Amino acid sequence: GTQFFVAVDPVTGKTKMAVGAGKVSASTVTTNSDDTQTTSITYLYPTQQITLDDRDETTDLDLKVEFLDLEDFIKQASPEILKELVLNKAEIDKENDAFIEKKKKELEAGLVTGDQTTMSIKNLSDLDKVKKNLDNLVGNIAKGALAENKLDQKSLDKIVEDANKKIS
Repeated sequence: GTQFFVAVDPVTGKTKMAVGAGKVSASTVTTNSDDTQTTSITYLYPTQQITLDDRDETTDLDLKVEFLDLEDFIKQASPEILKELVLNKAEIDKENDAFIEKKKKELEAGLVTGDQTTMSIKNLSDLDKVKKNLDNLVGNIAKGALAENKLDQKSLDKIVEDANKKIS
C-alpha cells in the first residue's frame, strides 16, 4: 500500500523523495575522519518530502523533512506517475485511513506522536488537519496535473472514472 516517489536531478544530483501513503525511511551513511561510518535515518509520512544534496550535508535528517511541495512534485513527475496516483486513490485512501486510525488510538491512549521536525500530531485537532490534507492529496494532484498540462481533461475524466470503479 505504500505510495512514494523518488527523483534524481540529472544535473545537480539532488535526490528527492515524497510520500503519498504509508511510511518510508530515508538514510545516509557518512564516513568520519577516523574512517568510521555514521548512519542517519528519518521517516517520512504521507504529504512529506525530503531533498538531499549530498551525504555530508547534515547529521540530523529530520531537519530536512518538509511538507510536500505539490507544484514542484507535479512539475517533476511524469504524466504516467500522476495517472497511477489518481488511479490508486482507493489504495492511497485505505492506507492513509489506517494511518489516521492508528494515530487516533495513540492520542486517545495519551501518546503524543512525532516531534517538531517530523509529523507532529499532538491532539485530535492536529489529526483532523492531517486527515483533511490526506483526503485532498489525490484530488489536488489531479487538479495540478490538469493545470500543468500533464494530463488533458478527457484523459483525466477517464482516469477518474477508472479510479472510481475501485472505490467500494
